[in-house]
Amino acid sequence: MILQLSNNQNWQLIYNQFHIANVEAPKSQFIYVIGEVVIPFLFESSIVSVFASLNKPTWNYAGYFRQKIQTGIISTNPESYLPTKYHVDLNKSMLLQLPVIAEYKLVFCPPEWIQELNLKIWIYIDGN
Repeated sequence: MILQLSNNQNWQLIYNQFHIANVEAPKSQFIYVIGEVVIPFLFESSIVSVFASLNKPTWNYAGYFRQKIQTGIISTNPESYLPTKYHVDLNKSMLLQLPVIAEYKLVFCPPEWIQELNLKIWIYIDGN
Protein backbone atom coordinates (compact mmCIF):
# COMPACT_ATOMS: atom_id res chain seq x y z
CA MET A 1 0.00 0.00 0.00
CA ILE A 2 1.31 3.44 -0.94
CA LEU A 3 0.58 6.16 1.60
CA GLN A 4 -0.87 9.47 0.46
CA LEU A 5 1.39 11.61 2.64
CA SER A 6 0.97 14.73 0.47
CA ASN A 7 -2.80 14.81 1.02
CA ASN A 8 -3.43 17.18 3.94
CA GLN A 9 -6.81 15.49 4.57
CA ASN A 10 -4.87 12.43 5.78
CA TRP A 11 -3.24 14.31 8.66
CA GLN A 12 -4.71 15.34 11.99
CA LEU A 13 -3.04 17.87 14.29
CA ILE A 14 -3.32 16.38 17.75
CA TYR A 15 -0.85 18.45 19.75
CA ASN A 16 0.17 22.11 19.58
CA GLN A 17 1.74 23.38 22.78
CA PHE A 18 4.23 26.05 23.81
CA HIS A 19 6.64 24.89 26.51
CA ILE A 20 8.74 27.08 28.75
CA ALA A 21 11.41 26.04 31.25
CA ASN A 22 9.71 25.80 34.65
CA VAL A 23 11.06 22.58 36.18
CA GLU A 24 13.75 23.11 38.79
CA ALA A 25 17.03 21.50 37.79
CA PRO A 26 19.51 21.52 40.69
CA LYS A 27 22.05 19.33 38.82
CA SER A 28 22.02 21.51 35.70
CA GLN A 29 23.82 24.72 34.84
CA PHE A 30 20.33 26.13 34.24
CA ILE A 31 18.01 26.96 37.13
CA TYR A 32 14.99 25.71 35.18
CA VAL A 33 14.55 23.30 32.28
CA ILE A 34 11.55 22.22 30.22
CA GLY A 35 11.91 18.62 31.35
CA GLU A 36 10.34 15.51 29.89
CA VAL A 37 7.09 16.22 27.99
CA VAL A 38 4.58 13.35 27.98
CA ILE A 39 2.12 13.87 25.14
CA PRO A 40 -1.37 13.28 26.64
CA PHE A 41 -2.60 11.03 23.87
CA LEU A 42 -2.52 7.27 23.15
CA PHE A 43 -1.13 6.69 19.67
CA GLU A 44 -1.97 3.85 17.29
CA SER A 45 -0.57 5.32 14.08
CA SER A 46 2.88 4.28 12.91
CA ILE A 47 3.33 7.53 10.96
CA VAL A 48 3.75 10.74 12.93
CA SER A 49 4.94 14.17 11.82
CA VAL A 50 6.50 16.56 14.33
CA PHE A 51 7.62 20.16 14.20
CA ALA A 52 9.60 21.80 17.01
CA SER A 53 10.12 25.51 16.58
CA LEU A 54 12.31 28.01 18.34
CA ASN A 55 13.43 31.48 17.28
CA LYS A 56 17.12 30.52 17.13
CA PRO A 57 18.01 30.22 13.42
CA THR A 58 21.52 28.88 14.08
CA TRP A 59 20.42 26.08 16.42
CA ASN A 60 19.66 22.67 14.92
CA TYR A 61 18.76 20.15 17.63
CA ALA A 62 15.34 20.16 19.32
CA GLY A 63 15.56 16.94 21.33
CA TYR A 64 14.24 13.43 20.88
CA PHE A 65 11.09 11.35 21.16
CA ARG A 66 10.71 7.94 22.76
CA GLN A 67 7.78 5.56 22.78
CA LYS A 68 6.30 4.45 26.08
CA ILE A 69 4.14 1.32 26.22
CA GLN A 70 1.94 -0.09 28.99
CA THR A 71 3.24 -3.60 29.71
CA GLY A 72 1.15 -4.85 32.62
CA ILE A 73 4.24 -6.10 34.46
CA ILE A 74 3.47 -5.18 38.06
CA SER A 75 6.85 -5.95 39.64
CA THR A 76 8.25 -2.81 38.01
CA ASN A 77 6.81 0.37 36.57
CA PRO A 78 4.02 -0.83 34.25
CA GLU A 79 5.17 1.57 31.53
CA SER A 80 8.27 0.64 29.55
CA TYR A 81 10.27 2.64 27.03
CA LEU A 82 11.14 1.18 23.67
CA PRO A 83 14.91 1.56 23.19
CA THR A 84 14.92 3.73 20.05
CA LYS A 85 15.30 7.51 20.30
CA TYR A 86 13.93 9.57 17.41
CA HIS A 87 15.97 12.77 17.10
CA VAL A 88 14.19 15.93 16.01
CA ASP A 89 15.72 18.94 14.29
CA LEU A 90 14.63 22.48 15.12
CA ASN A 91 12.42 24.35 12.69
CA LYS A 92 12.08 21.37 10.32
CA SER A 93 9.14 19.10 9.75
CA MET A 94 10.21 15.58 10.72
CA LEU A 95 8.42 12.42 9.63
CA LEU A 96 8.72 9.53 12.10
CA GLN A 97 7.89 5.93 11.22
CA LEU A 98 7.37 4.13 14.51
CA PRO A 99 6.87 0.44 15.30
CA VAL A 100 3.39 -0.24 16.64
CA ILE A 101 3.11 -3.31 18.84
CA ALA A 102 0.47 -1.76 21.11
CA GLU A 103 -1.03 1.65 21.82
CA TYR A 104 1.76 3.93 22.94
CA LYS A 105 2.53 7.35 24.38
CA LEU A 106 5.14 9.70 23.01
CA VAL A 107 7.59 11.37 25.34
CA PHE A 108 9.65 14.35 24.16
CA CYS A 109 12.99 15.14 25.81
CA PRO A 110 14.48 18.53 24.91
CA PRO A 111 18.06 19.39 25.87
CA GLU A 112 18.43 21.53 28.99
CA TRP A 113 19.68 24.60 27.11
CA ILE A 114 16.38 25.00 25.26
CA GLN A 115 14.37 27.29 27.51
CA GLU A 116 11.25 27.62 25.35
CA LEU A 117 9.85 25.65 22.46
CA ASN A 118 6.67 25.18 20.46
CA LEU A 119 5.86 21.57 19.66
CA LYS A 120 3.32 20.34 17.08
CA ILE A 121 2.41 16.72 16.35
CA TRP A 122 0.26 15.31 13.55
CA ILE A 123 -0.84 11.72 13.08
CA TYR A 124 -1.40 10.09 9.72
CA ILE A 125 -5.04 8.96 9.54
CA ASP A 126 -5.29 7.73 5.91
CA GLY A 127 -8.64 8.99 4.67
CA ASN A 128 -9.46 5.73 2.79
